[in-house]
Amino acid sequence: MRFGDEYAWLVLVSSIDVMLTGLILSIGGTEVNVIADRVIVWGGFRTAIIYKYALVVMAIVLCEEVGRMREASGRRLAHWLIGLGCLPVMAAYVQLAMHIW
Repeated sequence: MRFGDEYAWLVLVSSIDVMLTGLILSIGGTEVNVIADRVIVWGGFRTAIIYKYALVVMAIVLCEEVGRMREASGRRLAHWLIGLGCLPVMAAYVQLAMHIW
């Protein structure tokens, strides 16, 4: 694995996203990601977890392939994917904060 540290961060951010989504759903909130919401409606939250980690695996494979051709580009892609993964986590915190207030 070319970018193990980055992948660990990607898995961490994705795991936090899954946990916060579960919390939000348990208190009556909704999934704001349309595709993830369809997955939940179709197969339940467990299926959404599988979907989320399948995306993580695809992201890692993509970073590995790009990194094989151009190391710096693969690492930059991994950093971008970590940043993108932080967006739903931040949105979940906002959603939870609005629920508390």
